[in-house]
Amino acid sequence: MNAISQFLGVGVYEVTQAARLAEVPPRQARAWVKGYARPANDAGKPDRKPLLGSRLSSATADPLVTFADLIEMRFCGHFRKAGFSWPRILKHLPEFRRVLRQEQRTGRLTFESDGVTILAQAVAADGVKKGLELASRQHVMVDLLQRTFREELSFSADGFIEAWRPRAQYRHVLIDPNRQFGEPIVEPGVPAAILAEDLIRLGGDAAKVARRYNVEPDAVIEAHRFQTDLRPAA
Repeated sequence: MNAISQFLGVGVYEVTQAARLAEVPPRQARAWVKGYARPANDAGKPDRKPLLGSRLSSATADPLVTFADLIEMRFCGHFRKAGFSWPRILKHLPEFRRVLRQEQRTGRLTFESDGVTILAQAVAADGVKKGLELASRQHVMVDLLQRTFREELSFSADGFIEAWRPRAQYRHVLIDPNRQFGEPIVEPGVPAAILAEDLIRLGGDAAKVARRYNVEPDAVIEAHRFQTDLRPAA
């Protein structure tokens, strides 16, 4: 397998790019994927091992991750924002990886139809004692997971993940691991970055860019705003 073919159908991202797509602080995401060394004042303690790791081997300072890793990062980021500890998230990570399965041959991902319920019940029940509290927490977790994996992800008839829309406000922008190596695109497959660059180059004329690439003017504007949102803060 050559260096290019290993990325076909699986998507490939530098971890800082994946972090911005998943709305996770890049420094935090890098530690999740690569681990990190203890500071000098913690000498004698072992370095932190990666919490998530990557399905791709990379010796670069900014490791490479796959589309599956990206969705996993999104999952963990949502639960961290909801206030769940890492030990609790890691306890249920095997369940998440079971319902989010990846074919070895093609790299395609499928999410079990009842995966939302399985994960919500498992996480909600963990450590919750009172029945009322369990019911309340389970409802919250079901709602959280449904927003993440039912609204953001598009599925084929046979259950495979076809695309991910990482921002609800940009409905035209999607990520398909089988196209453009998983880079954000606008239908019929134009990279969002190219649309954003051309919009600037042509003085903000969205209609002209739209005609050039056979897309909607709104899609051009969304692509530009999406790319702007992904840039690191100055």
